[in-house]
Amino acid sequence: MIYSSIDVSLRGLDLAISGAIPDRDDWIEPIQDRAILEFVSILSGLVIKYGGRIIHGAHPTFTPVILQQTHLQPAGADEKAVVIFMSELWSHDLSPSERARLEASADLKIVPQPLLGDRGNPDVRNVALTSMRKEMLKHTNALVAVGGKLHRKDGFVPGVVEELHLAQKRGMACFLVGGFGGMASELASEVNARNFKNLLAEEYNELLLSSDDVAATINTIFSHLAHTPEIFGRKLHDFPADQ
Repeated sequence: MIYSSIDVSLRGLDLAISGAIPDRDDWIEPIQDRAILEFVSILSGLVIKYGGRIIHGAHPTFTPVILQQTHLQPAGADEKAVVIFMSELWSHDLSPSERARLEASADLKIVPQPLLGDRGNPDVRNVALTSMRKEMLKHTNALVAVGGKLHRKDGFVPGVVEELHLAQKRGMACFLVGGFGGMASELASEVNARNFKNLLAEEYNELLLSSDDVAATINTIFSHLAHTPEIFGRKLHDFPADQ
């Protein structure tokens, strides 16, 4: 759609896609989900096509469109092009057939839950997802955040907020796409893009923070990744053992 075939390689890129379709009450337009899912689908397809991997935390609004792109994985590749991380708090509910479908398309990583309890309990849920997110980001070297639930009243930590924060603590390149609403949009008005360490010129970071143009945002990120491999080859910080 955007590129047919170009002489670049994203091999070595492990790109985390952070976000979700926001709750409908928080939508900023009637078809907000369409733009977000189009963005996720095309970007993940391009990354896979050019040899990178997509890393994702098993959000049900994004996982299906990411897995649809796995047919672009080169035949005979030694590893799957998508890695899905899931907390044990959710994996208990997978039927054998659901798990088999996931494992057929992705490398599925189940992360143990630190606390026993129900995922409706904010303490149990937040601790479980923090553990999963940290494990996921240990296997990631760049992050794109788009959309995302706001969790204004339920006591749950918004995934985009925590994943962006943890990625920045590791020193990885981050790209915040704020023009499609959700938590990413809320953050776009607060953040300093210079802290994203993505080596993008200020004008392009500003475009990502505000544009609702799917093609423009994808072109900006993909072109930059394709021509700046040092951002996913850098040495990243480990998480402190007590955090």
